[in-house]
Order: sequence, then structure tokens, then C-alpha cells
Amino acid sequence: MNEWANEEILNPEETAKLAFENYHRALQYVSSVDGEISHEVICEIHSRCMGGLLPDSATGTYRTLNVGISRSSRTPPPWEKVGDLMTGFLEELNGRLSKCSRSLNDLPFLIETIAFAHYVFERIHPFEDGNGRVGRLLCDLIAKRFGIRPIIIWPSEREEYIKALEAVNRSGNLAHLTLFLAGQFLKRYPENQSGHNQKTREVLEGIIKIQKEKINSQKDKREEREIWEGFADPCFD
Repeated sequence: MNEWANEEILNPEETAKLAFENYHRALQYVSSVDGEISHEVICEIHSRCMGGLLPDSATGTYRTLNVGISRSSRTPPPWEKVGDLMTGFLEELNGRLSKCSRSLNDLPFLIETIAFAHYVFERIHPFEDGNGRVGRLLCDLIAKRFGIRPIIIWPSEREEYIKALEAVNRSGNLAHLTLFLAGQFLKRYPENQSGHNQKTREVLEGIIKIQKEKINSQKDKREEREIWEGFADPCFD
């Protein structure tokens, strides 16, 4: 499914306006979320993002049909598997986040965890539509929780973003997406700053260097289960 509203619901001008308003409502909600990231949190983000853009039956609830992903070499798992896969994913994600702090020493692991969260969420593709928006808001939620400036992926950067996701699909190496996201975070910390912001920039530059080394050193395709054991499920074949 693509991420555009059903033309029977809204005309293009109304769609763009509502999508903009919805996204800001979802951002406000993301800023207020505390505690573990649950099914309810994920579905509430989707509900705020896609309200009025999808039928009520498909808003804020996991999909009940099989879908594809445009420009992807991967097919999302059958809809019957989504609930269990999301449970396993959220357990793994919350476990990883419990090991993170706001210390810059933890920033490399945090950025890798954000990449993990975004990639696995998009691979499961739990909703009928709007998965990209919710996945990017999930990145924002984690970043804000740990005091990192949230990223912005502009339309001009969409091609690079899609290529990073597809590179992980084809190589099994999460470093491709981690590199892209670290670069986006770096843009939020301009040069010639001081104090904590400058130190954050320096750590991000180090993360970028390490991710490039991980990509350049890879010789063979990796199994996706190296990213998350849940990918060992036959439904991801």
C-alpha cells in the first residue's frame, strides 16, 4: 500500500492539509509518551497520523490483509503474524532502550537501536498504510526521550533514505541505515557550536566513520536474524 489518502475520502488539497495537521498532532503525542513503547502507543501514533486519511477500520489497528512495499525487494509477513511479531519486536526494543541513557557514551548504541527500531518496524509493516510515517515518528519518540534532536527527512532526501533501507534488505547489514540516520542526526548539530552540542556532533561523526567501516569490510551477505532473531521466522523467507 502507498501512503496517500484514498481519493474517495478527500481531494488532494484536503489530503495534504489533513496529513500536515495529523502529523503535528502525532508529534505532540510522541513528545508526551513516557514508559515502555507498547502496542497501544504504536497504534495511537498511527491513529493520530492517519485519522481521516483511511477508513476507521484501518486506523489505529494492525492490518487484516496482506500488503506489499513499493520499491522494496522484501515482502511484509502475512497479516496473521503481525500481532505476535510486533510483540516480539517491542519486547526486544524496550530491552535495548533499557540499556541506554542520555550519556554521550551510550549514543552509538542508541543510534544503532533507532536504526534497528525503524528497520524492523518497516519490515513487519504492521498497518495497512502509513507505516513510513509511524516508523519515522518512532525514531522521533526515541530521540526525544534521550535528549537527541529529532531528525527530518526532506523530500529531496527520500531517495537516499529508500536506498539505505533497500541496502539493508539486500546485504543484511544494518550499518547502511545506521549510517544514513547518523548523518541525518548530524545535520541537526551544525558546526562551530560549543559544549554538549559540539561533543554530540563529534560523537556522531565517529559513529558515521564506524558505520562506513562496517559497510566496507563486509564481504558476504548476512542473515537478517543477525539484526533480530525474529527474522528467523519462516514468514520472512
